[in-house]
Amino acid sequence: MARSSSDGVAVQLDGEPAADPGSGRRHVENRRRDQFRLADSICTVLRQAGHERPLPMFPDSAWQVVVTWRRHLVYAQGREWFAAAAECRKELDAALHELIDQANTARQRLQEADDHLDGIRLRDVYDELVAMDAEFGEVEWDFREQKLSVITESIELEDMDLGPFKIVFDWSDLSATKPYQVIALEPNTAGGDDDVTHPHVHDRTLCEGDGRVPIRNALRQGRLCDFFLLVQQVLQTYNAGSAYVRLTDWDGKSCADCGDSCGRNNSNYCDSCEITLCSDCGGMCSDCEGNFCAECRGVCHGCDDRFCRNCLADCAGCSHGFCKECLTDGNCEECRESDDETTDGGTTSSETTTATADAAVHTVGVGEACVSA
Repeated sequence: MARSSSDGVAVQLDGEPAADPGSGRRHVENRRRDQFRLADSICTVLRQAGHERPLPMFPDSAWQVVVTWRRHLVYAQGREWFAAAAECRKELDAALHELIDQANTARQRLQEADDHLDGIRLRDVYDELVAMDAEFGEVEWDFREQKLSVITESIELEDMDLGPFKIVFDWSDLSATKPYQVIALEPNTAGGDDDVTHPHVHDRTLCEGDGRVPIRNALRQGRLCDFFLLVQQVLQTYNAGSAYVRLTDWDGKSCADCGDSCGRNNSNYCDSCEITLCSDCGGMCSDCEGNFCAECRGVCHGCDDRFCRNCLADCAGCSHGFCKECLTDGNCEECRESDDETTDGGTTSSETTTATADAAVHTVGVGEACVSA
């Protein structure tokens, strides 16, 4: 493996003593020779990846549509179905336009692929490697491992020092979704998750965001210096909305229920108020199956299961909280039974009063006649 310092002089990493200043020119020449060899290796891989890139989609289906409508048109004309023939001509015309559009698109993409292959020149890749010496403090490569890497300056986001990062490009497999890794050299990891070394880096994989297309294009076109600069630029950018861990939570959060510290791997959120909960706190609603904190959950007075506040309703009679299975027409079972007893008791009293009155009248009037004075 070879390494360059900011002055462009190579330093051996295999334990050999560094060259004296008087031999600097020879070391620079050796480094340029190694860079040319490196450029040739990477250029060959880039061209091969371009040849292996799948061909653009050709308009086979559009051609079949043209053939079908042409056959319909011939059949309609042969039967002298003039109205049908006119309709077939319209459909055939539209199908031909679609065929032409798809053919032009395929031709353009095929030409772009050829231009891409012709555009990757050995001299350009070599110049990119030379430019990297001026842009980065340390540039390293390993022919056996087929890896090229740079070390960034220390990354600081909103007063949070994350240290320098090593960007390692693996040119052995350009078919990979992300043929590079981002490694923290002085990790300041997010609390509770050692895999997050940067708000946008998880397990050495960078979330590129809007930089995805420019990074891909730079690699595909052999613009290696631009590639490393673009990755470094993403590392210097912070977007709280897409962060694996927000900087405000970098040192970890406290569980709102128990107060214990919890990291990304052992934390969750209340689905209602969105406060942080550790893995031991919170609970599932027996109805909607969401996760809720103690404040946003309650116990059904009927079945004693736990539900979120949205899945509990107050009984119209006693005002206690019940799940929907324990309420009927807005009342719990106990209140319904109480209403039934009250209703039954009121009916018996009324019937007794009426019967008593009727009996009194009957007793007084039976066997009696009006006697004049």
